[in-house]
Amino acid sequence: MLMSNIINILFMAAIAGISPAQTVAYDMSVPTSTGSSKIDRNVYTVLQTSSPVKIIDNSDGYTYYCLSIYKAPFTSRSNLYLVETEFWFTPGCVPADAGYSQYTSGTKLGKGTVTLGIIRYISDTYCYGGEVALKTFWPQSNNFTYTVSSTYGGSVSTAWQSKTGASYSSGNGATITASASEEASATLSWSQSSSTVTSDPLLSVQFAPDSSNKVIFTYQILNPNMTGSVTYYLDAFLLFEMKTNHRNCGANAFQLSLDATTRDYWYKNSLFVHEWRLGDLYQYSDTLDCLV
Repeated sequence: MLMSNIINILFMAAIAGISPAQTVAYDMSVPTSTGSSKIDRNVYTVLQTSSPVKIIDNSDGYTYYCLSIYKAPFTSRSNLYLVETEFWFTPGCVPADAGYSQYTSGTKLGKGTVTLGIIRYISDTYCYGGEVALKTFWPQSNNFTYTVSSTYGGSVSTAWQSKTGASYSSGNGATITASASEEASATLSWSQSSSTVTSDPLLSVQFAPDSSNKVIFTYQILNPNMTGSVTYYLDAFLLFEMKTNHRNCGANAFQLSLDATTRDYWYKNSLFVHEWRLGDLYQYSDTLDCLV
């Protein structure tokens, strides 16, 4: 999968037998379609990948998305999970120009949202997934450095000790390094200059008003004739920690709430009005049982 984001994640962890001058490292970079990435299979697991699925379709345009889930051990009480959701927002003018007559040729991309939430899995048959805590998310509209500490404590996983040497650095995904420290924590650096964040469309990212485990990604097209005339690709990530206190269900079970909306531009051309206007709102909403 295409990932243009450069994400450096540094995990500082107490590791028995490792001196402060040594590091224990493994690569968490995600495989790409343009080349293979370094992956240490002893400590890094691809739990799920899906093919693109169409979730919104109307005469104004359509939206596809696909989901991938990755896991890395963190502490004796918890694991880290990386959720990647890729979205393709396509305005009606693109398929119309390609000969698909069911789409409106004058429709341009306008604005849209993607809302993603992490939920502890609980079923009506007394199955409980581990407790979950969202750590951070990207892309963001500015550079940032963020320290992630374990919510649930515990000593570092023995999987960290599988490899020693310098940390990895990969432009395709996440790089993880461990070194001697007293507590399990992580520092994540996001580089806007190496991301898909641009001045048009504008991208706004914020916590949802009803939960700190839910994030809203919002894009807004400023120039309908240029950026509004092509597909907008959003590659959104959530990094969360899950406690290993599951009961009667899979060790990786959780729920992902997913909502997407789109509104496209159409041109109002009358005797007194000549301007782009936003059309109808189209929405998709679902809660996915992941890895149950």
